Amino acid sequence: MRNLIYIFLFFAVCTKTNAQKLDTTLMLFKAKICLLEYSNVKSNNEVLDFFNRDLPFTFLKSKGFSNRLLFVEVPIAFDSISAYKFVYNYKFIFAYNCESNVIYRLKGFRDNEFNDFFRALHSANNIDYNVASETDLSSMKKFVTTFKVDNLDFECLYKTLKKRPKNKDCIVPAKPLID
Repeated sequence: MRNLIYIFLFFAVCTKTNAQKLDTTLMLFKAKICLLEYSNVKSNNEVLDFFNRDLPFTFLKSKGFSNRLLFVEVPIAFDSISAYKFVYNYKFIFAYNCESNVIYRLKGFRDNEFNDFFRALHSANNIDYNVASETDLSSMKKFVTTFKVDNLDFECLYKTLKKRPKNKDCIVPAKPLID
């Protein structure tokens, strides 16, 4: 009987852990908050409609980062049917820390948060130590060979740590289709 209880507790913990990793509700809610400024939502009803709609997304493959960091690409497109309209056609990229519930805007945004993301790599076990180490954060060459995320130019982003040039392709925000 005692073994049965231990097995039940084991499965309950595993189920809770897996559900926590797979639950994307909070992540998508935070992504929608970041994307709200890229739509023409004006009224409270349009905001509610926007937050009630599904947001398409794709998890991106990554290397060098711990399992707690998810990389997500969210394509948005001009939508003439719904009450709100995105005035952009672009694929935005976020990093999301499942443990701290922090979202980092890495591609397509006016305020690129790679600097904050990079600083967070130095703490809280955000590195997959089977593949990388903190010394891999010390130079651009080590960083770009060790860490990878589909559709992100880490060499360009790393260069922005020292200087904040406005014309770097990796930090240029999406441009609206309609002004």
